[in-house]
Amino acid sequence: MADATQDRMLGAILGFAIGDAFGMPVFGLSAQTINDVYGRVTSYLPRKFADGAEVLAGEITDDTEIALCIVESITAAQGEIDSENIAIRMAWLARGDSSRWLHPTTQMAIGGLSEEHGYSMPLIDDELVGADVLARALPIGLLHSMGKYDRQRLIEDAEHVTRITHGSPVSLSVVATAAQIVALTVRGGTAIEDVIQSVLGELPDGDVKRALKGEPDGCSEPARVLTEAIALATSAESFGQILSDAVAMGGAADSRAALAAALFAGHEGSQVIPQKLIDELESRIYVSLAVPWFYRTVAKRNGRAIDLRVQRDQF
Repeated sequence: MADATQDRMLGAILGFAIGDAFGMPVFGLSAQTINDVYGRVTSYLPRKFADGAEVLAGEITDDTEIALCIVESITAAQGEIDSENIAIRMAWLARGDSSRWLHPTTQMAIGGLSEEHGYSMPLIDDELVGADVLARALPIGLLHSMGKYDRQRLIEDAEHVTRITHGSPVSLSVVATAAQIVALTVRGGTAIEDVIQSVLGELPDGDVKRALKGEPDGCSEPARVLTEAIALATSAESFGQILSDAVAMGGAADSRAALAAALFAGHEGSQVIPQKLIDELESRIYVSLAVPWFYRTVAKRNGRAIDLRVQRDQF
């Protein structure tokens, strides 16, 4: 099984951020409202809130910010997952402008509930789950995109990160499933459609499996959005088409566009992303700095790199 390249990893993270920023202005609006007000969206747009606050075109939402919190924490911890550190980084987001995007379940957890439970939320059946939970899948999938593929370890890592804010079986299942798809897609060499069939064959019966099999009725929002993102990534002829089609569907436009763009650019490489979209992305510099360090961290964690620096405490 091939390893992810730094370019495909860049494509995945950059694609995720661009898709998120593309969907930001219309997040929560219906498909009909988007069509009536904006028509077909083909570029970044600003968003103005009822209180007068305005978010500039090209800005990301909490989806990308949470994914980058996890990327940054894993990099700092040299490939380890530190739940407390990730939760603290998320809590910092909740104290600023990013709080306007946070889902109530995430907001409640990082507002203190996660700390009360030792940064591992208890299992619960009736949790309110939004598509934003899918953001956790990107860094975990990339963490397992090199070296020997260990599905069980990936699932454990996905649960570890997801339970910082969520405790429902649906949340755990959808993040683990999306992370597997990311991990196998970014390794390259296998069509996304074949990746889905491989992952589907290992899934237990339930909400996520029904959605992936084309039976979305009655499924949770994140399971439906995951399925929609996959369909966009496998059927669109261009990166731009993915963005416009994802946004036109309304609802969780940011999460859908982010994941679809991440899968497409993660599979094909960053060259499929139009330069104009990169230039106008407000977080482009942060992403460009974060990816090389994260790539080295993932490579080292998976036995694909060694550290030649002198460990002075050994002498």
